[in-house]
Amino acid sequence: MRPSLAAWIGAAFASGLIGAASASAFAQPDCLTTTFADNNGWAGNMFDIEPHRDLDLSRWQVNVSSTDLVTISIYWREGSYQGYERDPQAWTLVGTATTQGQGAGYPTSVNVGDLPVSAGQTYGVYVHLESYEPGSRLRYTNGEPTFFENTDLKITTGIGRGSPAFSGAIDANRRWNGTVCYESPRPFLAVGGECPGYVSIAWDRTRPDRWAGVFYGSRLGSYILLEPCWGVQLEITGNLRVVRHFRTGSEGEGRLTGRASAGFCGGYLQMVVGDPQEGCVTSNVVQIP
Repeated sequence: MRPSLAAWIGAAFASGLIGAASASAFAQPDCLTTTFADNNGWAGNMFDIEPHRDLDLSRWQVNVSSTDLVTISIYWREGSYQGYERDPQAWTLVGTATTQGQGAGYPTSVNVGDLPVSAGQTYGVYVHLESYEPGSRLRYTNGEPTFFENTDLKITTGIGRGSPAFSGAIDANRRWNGTVCYESPRPFLAVGGECPGYVSIAWDRTRPDRWAGVFYGSRLGSYILLEPCWGVQLEITGNLRVVRHFRTGSEGEGRLTGRASAGFCGGYLQMVVGDPQEGCVTSNVVQIP
């Protein structure tokens, strides 16, 4: 019989805390777009972002003039970009990607991410077109700094940049054209103790007071869950079963201890958290010691 989360979140499901399953109900990236109404361009942009809640920035879209392959790097720093425009030591590379340009006015996807940001902090972002040449530019819009905002995130526009990165010329008052996509931070799971014997699990970075369950699998693999977390993929499989179920606590963190028999030693655990707004999300995978 295929395991279902209904066994441990049945009460929440019945009371309407978690809605009926559908493919669209589960966690998908949200996005915030500035503009794609470009009227200028060069090799890069620097701007600031301010998250209103903890987020993982997962992917980006930019505006490039080329329809050929383009290479784009994204850098970030804690604190505003201002005052650090020419200091590469103050920045960290998020990632570099080569992707198919979609031409001016159209979003070109840049799949670099997994950048965690914290609510209430300011972060500088630098988008640089590594493959810049006169016929292949990062497009942007002339204009004094302005902001674009939703309930999760605020983007404040800044400057344009020439090439090469960090040492190229600066154009003031240039509004980045693009999109930032993001997700809620992935829950974190840890395991300790000795097996066979008493083993503890600890969790963090979950939404407070949500239903959660820890799955056991004998090996790494892929497994698609049933309702009410239809379509959510585990990264473990083999003798799959729910070993603990609980609520995540008022702070979204906690710890449980139990006795593990020899048959569980060396196996894997992964947590699934049911969220009434964002559906079901999975944690990292840990191995039982």
